[in-house]
Amino acid sequence: MKHLLKAVSGHFLFWLSFSLVARFLFWLYSFTLIPKGSWSDVFFSFWKALPLDFSFASYLLLPFLLFLFIPNALFRFRIWLFFSGFLALAFSILNLIDAELFIHWGSRINPLAILYAHNPQGATASITTLAIFKIIGYLGMHLLFFWMLFRLFWVLFLPIKTTKIDFRLNTLISLVLVSLLSFLGIRGGLGKVPINQSRTAFSKVAISNAAANNPMWNAFYHLFSNDELPTQNQYNYFSDSVAQKTTDSLFNQGEIANPALLNSSKPNILLLIMESFGAEGSLYSGGSQNLSPVFDKIAKNGLLFEQMYSAGDRTDKGLLSILSAYPSVPFTSIMAKPEKASRLPSIPLILDSIGYHTSFVYGGDISFANMGTYLLQSGFDKIIDQSSFSSKTAKGNWGYHDQDFFNEIDRQISTAKEPFFVSGLSLSVHEPFDTPSSRSSKNIQQKMKRAYLYTDSCLGDFLTRFQTSEKYKNTLLIVLGDHGRELHLPNTYFSDPYKFRIACYVGGGALSSSYAGKKIRHVVMQQSVLPFILQNMNLSTSPFTFYNNPLRENGSFAFYSFYNGFGFVNKSGFYIYENSIKTHYGPEIENIDGLLYQGKAIQQAIIKNYFAF
Repeated sequence: MKHLLKAVSGHFLFWLSFSLVARFLFWLYSFTLIPKGSWSDVFFSFWKALPLDFSFASYLLLPFLLFLFIPNALFRFRIWLFFSGFLALAFSILNLIDAELFIHWGSRINPLAILYAHNPQGATASITTLAIFKIIGYLGMHLLFFWMLFRLFWVLFLPIKTTKIDFRLNTLISLVLVSLLSFLGIRGGLGKVPINQSRTAFSKVAISNAAANNPMWNAFYHLFSNDELPTQNQYNYFSDSVAQKTTDSLFNQGEIANPALLNSSKPNILLLIMESFGAEGSLYSGGSQNLSPVFDKIAKNGLLFEQMYSAGDRTDKGLLSILSAYPSVPFTSIMAKPEKASRLPSIPLILDSIGYHTSFVYGGDISFANMGTYLLQSGFDKIIDQSSFSSKTAKGNWGYHDQDFFNEIDRQISTAKEPFFVSGLSLSVHEPFDTPSSRSSKNIQQKMKRAYLYTDSCLGDFLTRFQTSEKYKNTLLIVLGDHGRELHLPNTYFSDPYKFRIACYVGGGALSSSYAGKKIRHVVMQQSVLPFILQNMNLSTSPFTFYNNPLRENGSFAFYSFYNGFGFVNKSGFYIYENSIKTHYGPEIENIDGLLYQGKAIQQAIIKNYFAF
């Protein structure tokens, strides 16, 4: 019995210690993301993590007890060592994935990440050579600590080769007690509600709560919990009628532009969706980084939306917001569900119905994240991706560089019958930022900045050519970001609005001269851009439930989603709300209770609408 209790205690302490080491390595990997003044959270996260770490270690007691029934001591030891080594490797890989996910998405593994994992080419395309060495080094540190802890807890103190079940009464009683304690540890105590990730939440800083989570416990919870694959609205804060009434009062289609926005009743439309084109990189848009000087110069000749916010933080969410005027939901990707995406309203289909010739250009693989299926269902006559590019130049990790992308846009415009709707998505401002201008740099921040400047110069070269063509005179040009990008600015949250604020310019020969050099300074949503154009062509915008007229200053607001939460912005300021811990954070603003009420109502109405189609 003494050997049994010693072995059980050592096994439990090993996995508890390994969890603490993994948390230390998570912080080490992500230390650049720790906000100023939040270092106390680093230490407190180890304390707050103990409930989940205890639960995880308790889970592993059960297979350990089963191993002890194996009669052959050497065979038992080898099986035990193989099983534990495999678990340690899996734990280390999950911790690495969590650290990378947090750097890019601001969250650990969750159902949305698992959904995106069905398209692994996206992840592999973003990996640089430097990142590979970093990953290898990080895994090596995990395995080194595994071996050190193994020597400490298992070899020196745990005689597993001699520990066995002898079926004496006191041993059997000990087994029952250990099993009961492990179940108690797994459940997190005697309370009515079993332990979950919210037990570890303690801070308004997202990375602190993420660090306090246990990577293995969290991953298995999301993989096997039915609650994480919702079939109904999980975010019911009010009755549906109250939520809908509140939402309807906030969204207002308003009147068409006065004076007229367009100088043509049926203009050509060129829509350039720019990867990660956040407003923070545009000085003319009120940003702090000078990463798009050409765009800034061009934008002074047209209509600029200074406070426009994307629907989400991923390209698939941005495309649906722009082309279907539909907001994002906080727990899934609609584009990844063709049966859902096919029921969305579609701007290309509306334009196709009145005689427009529609095409979409993308320099990468159009099958990624079901993008091709969505675009076909949206009614594009012609879809051009890397397999049908005319260019024969070298490609980057994601596909053709933006200079080739704009050359292909040029070709589509020159051959398109009028009126046309030509749209495209750039890709150079995406990890690993392997543009022709950044290959000489190994610093990821430098590569990112060069990628922005490279894409900006490609846009300028294209527009210089296009503005001299006859078709330009009757073309409305729209340049906007699919989403922004996390730049790790000081004193900001990961889901801070600056990450979702995007650059947006409307210009071209078809724009009325009344709007040349005009700035819209109030808050606007990305999903309102194309319905606004349709409205000014005297076309119906009734299919677009979540359209808010962007010229409507009184009552203007923006709503965006991220995993398990949302952000709300208006003239008073902003707040960020986390559904899992039911709390908000952000600067102090007036009437926060009223704004929280509105944000929760919008989220509830959007998710109800999502489940209804």
